Amino acid sequence: MSDSKVRAGQLINQANFFCALFSFGFAPCLLLLKISYYLPFQLTTGVLTLVSFYLSSLKKFNSSTLFLVFVLTVNLVYFSLCYHNTGIEFFLIPLVAMPFATSKKNNITYVIVGWCLLMFFLTKYLTHTIPARGEIKEPYLTITYFLIISGVFGGMLSTLYSLKRANEKFEENILTRKKEIEEQKHLVEEKQKEILDSIHYAKRIQSALLASDKYIDKNLNRLKSKI
Repeated sequence: MSDSKVRAGQLINQANFFCALFSFGFAPCLLLLKISYYLPFQLTTGVLTLVSFYLSSLKKFNSSTLFLVFVLTVNLVYFSLCYHNTGIEFFLIPLVAMPFATSKKNNITYVIVGWCLLMFFLTKYLTHTIPARGEIKEPYLTITYFLIISGVFGGMLSTLYSLKRANEKFEENILTRKKEIEEQKHLVEEKQKEILDSIHYAKRIQSALLASDKYIDKNLNRLKSKI
C-alpha cells in the first residue's frame, strides 16, 4: 500500500473513532437532558459509524468517508429540526475539513464540501419554517449548547492535530525512503566500480599473458624467411 493510502486510512480511522465515540457518548447526555425521544436515532448513528469502520478496513477509504459524512449530516439535520436553537448544525463545519485529509480525489472533496454547506444552510432555513418536535428548556438548553459547541471545537482541534501528525509522519516516511534510495544507489555504484576494476584487472592480466600482434607477426616473418 502506498504512503498516501496509509495516511488516508489513518485519518479516516481517527475520524471514525471520534465520531463513534461522540455518537455513543452523547446518548447518555440525551437522557440527562431529558431528550429521550432522540435516543434511538443517536444510537443508530453510532452503529452506522461502525459500518464506516468496516468499509475502511476493506481499504475503501473514499466510500468510508462518503458514508460517514452522509450519516452524520442526516443525524445533525434531523436533530436540529427536532430541537431548535441547539447549535448542533455547527458540527457540519469540522465535517467540511474531513475530505481534504482523507481523499485525494478532488471530485469527492467537492461533493462532500458542497453537501455539508447545503445541509448547513438548509438546516438554517428549515428551522425557521418547520416547528420543532420538542423543546429543550433551561438550563438544559444552555448545557446542550455548551456541550455541542465544545464538541465542535474539539472536533476541529482533533482534525487539525490529526492532519498535522499525519503530514509529519508522511514527511518522515518520504525522508526514510529517500535515504534508503540514496543508500541503495551508493551500494550499486560501489558494486559497479568493483566490477569495472575487476574487468580492467583481468584485461591487464590478459595483455601480460598473451603475445602482442607485432610480436606474432615478427616471429612469423622470421620463420618464413628461414623456410
